[in-house]
Parts: sequence; structure tokens; C-alpha cells
Amino acid sequence: MMRLELNSAALVKPPISISPYLAHFLKPNTDLKVKHAVISLLKHLSQVPSNRPALGEAHVLEGLRTCEIFAEKSDFSEIVQMPAINLAKHLCTNNGGFESFANKYRTF
Repeated sequence: MMRLELNSAALVKPPISISPYLAHFLKPNTDLKVKHAVISLLKHLSQVPSNRPALGEAHVLEGLRTCEIFAEKSDFSEIVQMPAINLAKHLCTNNGGFESFANKYRTF
């Protein structure tokens, strides 16, 4: 379904705009399987370049940073970490909210 840009854009942009609702699940206390589902869906949504600014506005990259996915110690966590890395990569391409994120956490 996400391979069609029109379908993907319909989910990310108003009036539907599911990005903020999905970003809400990127919290440390969310079950790992739920994080996996949410991160995977967000990764597929982020493959369309026109969706990246909307995902950035939903603070998906910030949620990814704070959800502690890389602190997980279970065997299943590696399966979740790969889509998380790809999601971050997509959002950092074509400025999908990365500029405001980088300015907030700039250390130099």
C-alpha cells in the first residue's frame, strides 16, 4: 500500500494525518512489539519524500530518540532497531524535520 505515493500521502497529510498518533507510541514504556509495528509503518511512510516534512512536524525523529529502542537488551530488539535506523535515515534525507532536530541538539 505504501508504494503508491497517493495512498501514503493521504495517510500522512490532513485531514487524516496519522503521524502524530503514531509518534505518540514512541515512548520508553511502550511494548517492544508495538514499537516495532509503529516504527515499521513510519519507515514505509517516510519512503515517500513528500511525506518527510509532515513526519518531521509530528516529531517522529524526537520520538525515535527518546523511545529507548537502542537501549533494549532483548533478542527481538535487533529486529526493531533496523527499521528505526532506516526511518532515521529517511527523515534525515531531504530535511524531513532533521534541521530543527539538529539545531535543538547541536553540541558545537
